Amino acid sequence: MKKPLSEIKNVVVLSGGLSSEREVSLMSGAGCAEALTRAGFQVTVLDPADQGFMRDLSDNPPDAVFNALHGKYGEDGCVQGLLEILAVPYTHSGVKASADISAMPATSSASAPYCTGSADSAIAASVRQTTPMMPGRIAPGWANSTSSA
Repeated sequence: MKKPLSEIKNVVVLSGGLSSEREVSLMSGAGCAEALTRAGFQVTVLDPADQGFMRDLSDNPPDAVFNALHGKYGEDGCVQGLLEILAVPYTHSGVKASADISAMPATSSASAPYCTGSADSAIAASVRQTTPMMPGRIAPGWANSTSSA
C-alpha cells in the first residue's frame, strides 16, 4: 500500500555504485543525505557496491529511495528496475526513460537550464512530489523547484 507523502520519513540515498563515476556519486550522495537530514528525513546511505546492499534494501524497505548514483547501473534503468521489482518509490526517471536517455550524451547539457533553485529545496521537493502518471513513484522535482535557502 502506498504511503501518503506526509508519512515519508525514512529515505535511503543510493550512492557510490560500480560505475567509473563512483567518486562523484559518493560526493553527491553525501550532499543529498545532508540536505535530506536538514529537511527532517531519517536518512540511510547505501552503496550498491557493498556486499549486503540487496539484503539491507529488501529487509528494511525505506519509504523512498533518493537515487544519487551516476553512470552505468545508476542512470541507465538498472537500479530503477530493481526498485520497481521491490515496489520501493524512488526519485529519478523510470526504467525505460533512463535506459533511453543514457544512450544520449548530449542530454546532460540540454537539461542544465532546468536545474535551478537551492539544492536543499530541490532535494527535499524530489522526495515529496509525486508523478500522477506513475502511482507509487516519486518525481524528480528539479524543474519545479524555485525556492531558495
